[in-house]
Amino acid sequence: MVGEMKLVYDVGGLLVSGFAVHVLLAFTVLLILRPLFARIGLSRFVWNMPLAEFGIFLILTGVFLAVL
Repeated sequence: MVGEMKLVYDVGGLLVSGFAVHVLLAFTVLLILRPLFARIGLSRFVWNMPLAEFGIFLILTGVFLAVL
């Protein structure tokens, strides 16, 4: 089935929740995007940058949950 979340991943004998894997992936993408945000000067247009980054993190997590 397309878009079905895998419940548990086996990483070297350690069982990791599928949601945790998607959150880690979103966090990694956000760490890659942060220098880009600084370069384009996103903070000039955003009132609270940590809140905006948290919102982007939630959006990325939702996208990865829907797509992967």
